Amino acid sequence: MGRLLAFTLGFTESYALRRLAKMRADGKDYVIVFTIEPVVGAAKEAFNALKTMAAKMGVVNVEMEPLPQGDLSKAISKALFKLRVFAQSGYTPVHVDVTGGSRYIVSALVIATLMLRGFERYLWIASDTGEDWDTHINLSEFDKIYCNPLRKEHERILHYLASKGKGATTREIAEALSLSEKTVKNRVSELKKLGLCAQPGRGEEVTITPWGEAVLISQLTRPRTPR
Repeated sequence: MGRLLAFTLGFTESYALRRLAKMRADGKDYVIVFTIEPVVGAAKEAFNALKTMAAKMGVVNVEMEPLPQGDLSKAISKALFKLRVFAQSGYTPVHVDVTGGSRYIVSALVIATLMLRGFERYLWIASDTGEDWDTHINLSEFDKIYCNPLRKEHERILHYLASKGKGATTREIAEALSLSEKTVKNRVSELKKLGLCAQPGRGEEVTITPWGEAVLISQLTRPRTPR
């Protein structure tokens, strides 16, 4: 059994075909395209073209899943159910490409993919031409971050690195935060496992990662519950 490859579909199949080619999709993979219901003629044509070209690549399992428009919660629920059914059946990892399609369908599928906990999954997006840039996020890393609440010491280290604007050694961090260097080393090691900071080698400077900056904004700006 192969991967689950999911796409948002508008009036063109080109985005999905490029992804299938780049990922060397084959007969073991399962392809689902999400679009708005009722499905209009142009979307049907794009889906049929995708199915025909995918078959030439050896990809035979291709289906369309229309999502209800006008109620985003229903669209998310339906998309999430579909993704989970196939993931639980063994089609993993789950790759979701939201390059094409309407903003409504893209929003529904992004949220559904974030909610698909417990499975290795990737969210992909490319430029309109597919030539300028092509990027993705490993949402399993996202899960690790948000399923592991940060300690106060983690937050202090991230805040210090962000405010410093450059790297710092564990000794510098310990002195600045009035912590033991051993404690800082332990907390830095934990932050590295979560992908929130980086350290090229032992004894070298620690830097905050883009994920670390995002978590800092997310967690440290929340109102604290009075104790």
